[in-house]
Amino acid sequence: HTHPSPAQALSNAGRHAARRIRLMFLLQPWDKSIDYSDQTLDEAKNKEKTLVNFFAEVALRVKGNGWLGKPTKPGPAEMEFAASLAARQARAHAALLDNFNTPGAMEELLGIVADTHRYLHGPGAARPDALLLKKGAAYVTRMLRVFGVSTQPEFGLGDDSETAAISGGADAAAPVVDALAAFRDAVRAGARAAAVGGSDAGPADLLGLCDRLRDSTLVDLGIRLEDRPDGAVWRRDDPAEMRAEIEAKAAAAAEAAASKLARKMEAKRAEIAKEREAAVPPSELFLQPRHAAKFSPSALDAEGKPTLGGDGEPLSKAAKKEVDKLYARQAKEHEKHLAKLGKNPRTLQEMEEGLAAMYTEGREMLAAHGAGLTPETKAALLEQNGDGHPDPAPADARDAPAEAV
Repeated sequence: HTHPSPAQALSNAGRHAARRIRLMFLLQPWDKSIDYSDQTLDEAKNKEKTLVNFFAEVALRVKGNGWLGKPTKPGPAEMEFAASLAARQARAHAALLDNFNTPGAMEELLGIVADTHRYLHGPGAARPDALLLKKGAAYVTRMLRVFGVSTQPEFGLGDDSETAAISGGADAAAPVVDALAAFRDAVRAGARAAAVGGSDAGPADLLGLCDRLRDSTLVDLGIRLEDRPDGAVWRRDDPAEMRAEIEAKAAAAAEAAASKLARKMEAKRAEIAKEREAAVPPSELFLQPRHAAKFSPSALDAEGKPTLGGDGEPLSKAAKKEVDKLYARQAKEHEKHLAKLGKNPRTLQEMEEGLAAMYTEGREMLAAHGAGLTPETKAALLEQNGDGHPDPAPADARDAPAEAV
């Protein structure tokens, strides 16, 4: 492993908040060489984000006074969570007594975060004990305050001198953002109601506006808005990180859409090829090039069955059975094809028009998202998008004699 020079270390430090660097130090033993690298800074960044999300979730659960009306009698989930919290506090204390083992103590603090997540998403999720949640969050905060990571008196990380724009001012902005989130919930509810009632209000357009508000306007303001079944929740976050997440999500959606379109085009091409084969009358089956090597197209009986093989010799008994089998199968498929034409004379044309529309969609998708698609998906889309293949000719120009039979 190559360690950065002092100059590189100072340069890297300028790109990371002091809180993150402190977390990096806490995650390593103080009495051994410190691994100062992009990997350890990334690990500290991930742990910082975990803590930020943890405190935001607890704050959401204890927000307001709604939790005061919930039963305070602990259930099995609360008892288990409380026991786990006490055990982790004891182990964190023991770790610090053991040569100031900060990695061990941090492991227990992050364990409290993980236990809280399991409790909130387990059997007790519908009615979580807010006081128990607050107790765990307050202990984690107190320990982080001892380590110089948190500046909050109650619970949370507080503002970092270099990241105040991310987390600072949340209380001042709360009324405005709450009102905005409530407005967005109302618009979403109205749009869904209009969709169920068949209204011309354009629910898709309204939902699109809501998504742009969430994914663009609020992101630029450093606000993360998350949709949940019981209403939207928000918190401050890094705009650059949120944009990166949105871009990654959009790229994944484009990848999935491109793969799906390539599969649909492949299926449609196979469907058209099968229908074209069915359009051939059984009397003309052995005139097709695919049978010329095995059966002579110049020696056919009254039904159109060959009497000679591709080598000019009379057919064997087994070959005649094969001819009868192929002929009967083609007669059956052709009968199905004629039945389709009886219901819709433009059967093949509509299939090929559908494929042509997919070609257009594929070209537009490649133009808009081609640079972000994986090589495999891009190649599949190009292959199925008529690259190297002529666009399908109108069926009436190609198969008219067969369909007229």
